Amino acid sequence: MKKFIGYLTRLFMLIPAVCLADQWPTPPSEISTSGVNASEQAVAIDPNGNVVAVWIENGFVKSSFTPIPGTWSSPPDTVSNAGASSPLVVMDLNGSATAIWVESGVIKAATKPLNGSWPLTPDTLSVNPASSPNLAIDATGNIVAVWLESGVVMSATKLFSGSWSATPDTVSASGASFPQVAVGNDGTVIAVWQADLSGTSTVYAAMKTISGSWGAQQSISTANVNSAYPQISINSSGNAIAVWYRYDLFSGIYSNVILQGASKLNAAAWNAPVDISSAGKRNPADLVSKVVYSDSNMALAAWTNSFDNSLFSSEWSAYENGVWSDPEALIELNLAAYDVDATIDSKGNAYVSWMGYNSADSSLLLLGSVNSLKSILNRFWVTWVLSNGGNNAFPSQATNTSGSALYGAIVWMNSSEGSTNVIQALTEALPIVSPPSSLSVIAQTNDFGLVTETFNIFSWTASASPNIIGYLIYRNGVFMSSVGSNVLQYIDHNRKAGETNTYSVAAYDNCGYQSDFVDFIFTN
Repeated sequence: MKKFIGYLTRLFMLIPAVCLADQWPTPPSEISTSGVNASEQAVAIDPNGNVVAVWIENGFVKSSFTPIPGTWSSPPDTVSNAGASSPLVVMDLNGSATAIWVESGVIKAATKPLNGSWPLTPDTLSVNPASSPNLAIDATGNIVAVWLESGVVMSATKLFSGSWSATPDTVSASGASFPQVAVGNDGTVIAVWQADLSGTSTVYAAMKTISGSWGAQQSISTANVNSAYPQISINSSGNAIAVWYRYDLFSGIYSNVILQGASKLNAAAWNAPVDISSAGKRNPADLVSKVVYSDSNMALAAWTNSFDNSLFSSEWSAYENGVWSDPEALIELNLAAYDVDATIDSKGNAYVSWMGYNSADSSLLLLGSVNSLKSILNRFWVTWVLSNGGNNAFPSQATNTSGSALYGAIVWMNSSEGSTNVIQALTEALPIVSPPSSLSVIAQTNDFGLVTETFNIFSWTASASPNIIGYLIYRNGVFMSSVGSNVLQYIDHNRKAGETNTYSVAAYDNCGYQSDFVDFIFTN
């Protein structure tokens, strides 16, 4: 049975404990080969809810597929030859899946069509011995891969329905490690990595268009401050956010371990780094962070830290209008809160999964949450235990949306069979919350004798979706108020003659899922 264990954030309205979003099916499916050790799982999902997962079994990349709702394919497909590791996978809008991995020291890649088979002969992307692959895809299906060859970040591009570029591109100078890449729907591509600069670990970035050449690398972290393990995300407008850990290191002791972030608007320069988290004291190599950036120009960062160099905390922060919110805990001072994953869909719904140690039954539990991020003032968290029993770890998740549904998939490693690790999975499909309709604004006046006030009455027709509990109201992109589901108008006082305002309203349900905003432009 699923278990509703609460919600975490500042709530402006009470959310009932029963909600539409509580539809993750149980028990989870075991998708790897029974009795065979499996690990390094990753998952991808397309806009129609088709899901592909990849993982490693005995040095081979394995894969399974399911539509939502549906049953995972079994037995799993074999994608690679022997000697494989570090698999990742993405899916395009037609359901084609592309995987990348390391095989016998070189980077391999393969693509299979929806309902098709993986090719017998994968592509070889690297020339020299390589490691640390990373992969990103845009909404059109263009793919960019990065990896390391002899301490240099290399890259290859695969345009939609095309082939991988014949010759890898050189992205960085030597001494690089931990490369990551993101692709925006406008064609912006950014890679980030870390490298030593005069003895200081420094975060670098380079940029290109999807069909263009890489520009020069530039440092984006604070000069003369150790900074490492960057993550990058780009929204559909080409705006980017990178996060990483900055830290002090003296005599092998780490201190002031802080998640920092920097942003850039499309072709503009990177802004100066800002602190996002509180200061911890753990080697950042033991920590994990993730940043996701929505088309609505909101972002979420999720990360782990340790404040006593023993127990871990998983935390998060939201980014809106150029400002990060104060960090808030997903799980605090926990033995196993050392991994976290996050995604955000085109509607701005954000999801975070993490691990935690449940002292009540001495088990490791994988915890999942779901959140609506349209407004920083209305962040509703609904949290469940997704896994069964103990010994669950290392979640990997994916989300996507179509016109009428929201899809989610999550895979993780389970070792309840003793010494054998298996891959388990859950999928979810939810209806999209429909927005209100029939917006209108009328101007009225109050005559107070010496003073006359003009006010606008902004009204709408209720959303057709079930379980709506309220509406969010904005003027000119600035949050004004939230009202209950029985309130279908808002009075905006003290307006001026000749003034033009854009009024916006969105519905949200009892889980915090939020509709698109609808706008009405009105001139007094």
